[in-house]
Amino acid sequence: LFGWWRYLRAGYNSVKGNLPRIGPLQHNPADYDLVVLGTPIWTSYPCLPMRALLDARPDMPDRIAGFITYGGQSEPDKAFDMMAEMLGKPITSRLAIQNEDGKLPDMDAKAKAFASVCCGDVRTASSDG
Repeated sequence: LFGWWRYLRAGYNSVKGNLPRIGPLQHNPADYDLVVLGTPIWTSYPCLPMRALLDARPDMPDRIAGFITYGGQSEPDKAFDMMAEMLGKPITSRLAIQNEDGKLPDMDAKAKAFASVCCGDVRTASSDG
């Protein structure tokens, strides 16, 4: 019973845009050449913690990549577009993974292709990544 209640409450909060409080970032994203943002979709939107992060308007580099996981009913482009709008910057590389895709034999190849496209020759700000 409590599992369903939490699921319904999360859906309600997602639709209403009730963002949770999040703590400060441990690293400054602007110190990196590329930031990769990953989130599941909740009720057609990026999950609430991701939206809270983006709502805080952290300083970001010019290159931003993103991956989204979703069920069959949500449109990943809508969530990517919302993230880009909140960032004020485009998400240059995108990977949308439908829940069932994670079990497909070619998922590793899709993930490697995404990493290759978005991370090609990127250097991190420090060796600990």
